[in-house]
Amino acid sequence: MKKLFFQILISCAALQLTAQINPSFRVALKYWEKWNEESIAGDEWKTKVKDLSFLGQTFSTLPKEVFLCKNLNSLRIENHTKLNFQDVLLRIAKIDSLTTFSYQDNQFDSIPKQIGLLKNLKELDLSLNNCTSIPIQIGELKNLINLVLHNNKLISLPKQIGELKKLIFLDLHSNKLTSLPEQIGQCKNLKSLSLSNNELSTLPEQIGELTKLTGLNVAENKLISIPVEITNLVNLESLDLHGNDLKALPEQIGKLKKLRDLDIAGNALSALPVQIWELTNLTGFRVAVNKLSAIPHQINQLYNLTDLNLSYNQFTVLPAQIFELEHLEFLDLRGNQLTELPHHIVKLQKLTHLDLSQNKFTALPKEIGALQNLLTLDLSYNPISTTELEKIKKLLPNCTIIFAS
Repeated sequence: MKKLFFQILISCAALQLTAQINPSFRVALKYWEKWNEESIAGDEWKTKVKDLSFLGQTFSTLPKEVFLCKNLNSLRIENHTKLNFQDVLLRIAKIDSLTTFSYQDNQFDSIPKQIGLLKNLKELDLSLNNCTSIPIQIGELKNLINLVLHNNKLISLPKQIGELKKLIFLDLHSNKLTSLPEQIGQCKNLKSLSLSNNELSTLPEQIGELTKLTGLNVAENKLISIPVEITNLVNLESLDLHGNDLKALPEQIGKLKKLRDLDIAGNALSALPVQIWELTNLTGFRVAVNKLSAIPHQINQLYNLTDLNLSYNQFTVLPAQIFELEHLEFLDLRGNQLTELPHHIVKLQKLTHLDLSQNKFTALPKEIGALQNLLTLDLSYNPISTTELEKIKKLLPNCTIIFAS
């Protein structure tokens, strides 16, 4: 009985101490894996808490308890429209241990110059806001490794972006950027650069100095050409250029020997450079929605391809060499002017998805039935008779055949 009495006293004391803690801070602490009432009451959190998240809570100033966390590494404040961003920066600048800061979806219009006070930051996420510019003080964040600014309204970058020598990951997609400063080339450690869904009409030649890049995405912009210097990015594994207005690709594109994924769909290409067939490590190649009328026989040199999209071009025939790509799993040929599928299709034994819709096929070769791994076949909007369709279904009893007319 006495033991139980003392346990009750301890619990009451813990509850009394806990009640003194800011309610918003208590909610944030629940993201701490060691959270419980006793650890809060015993002040253990002051030294043990390293990550705090305030997600969708409503308060006008940060709880004072945040600044008692002596080893705080990461702070997330998301979806808080009542906080003053400048005040937040001034206060958290006193937390020397802070290396990760996320302030996304807070609807602020500008980044205060006080951002430059967070000199120990390694990761900064200011995405999903209404920011139109970045202060020059961003260049003072010399330790930044990751910078995330997507889904804002940025129209330009300061030249001080080039002072972020340690930067590895830069995400600027879904803004309103019309150009990049040439100083972007000074970010020599960049490995990933996302610029999709902006309003870029050109890229600076200095982009070719980012030789550690493994991923570059400039899709959905207004590019009519890309600088030949882009072919200096010999460590690129993924290059996404889709949704621009490119008329041609650099002849030297064959230098990108490590490229595994290339997306040039949605441009105005009427021909491809011969050197493109030297990209023998490609596994994904998307050339859809262009103005190509013929598939060069050299396509068989891309023998590692598993995903090939040639849809919505002007092809009338398929070269035999395309059926030498024996690793293909996805083949998209929709929206062309094809009338015949060669019997060589039997070679594509790994094929799981085949799209032949919106062409001029009236029949398929009986060899189609040998594709035992085929899961889906789309024949929509072809002049195929009901009788012929039934034959195809019997040849492929385990395949889902899509046919709309």
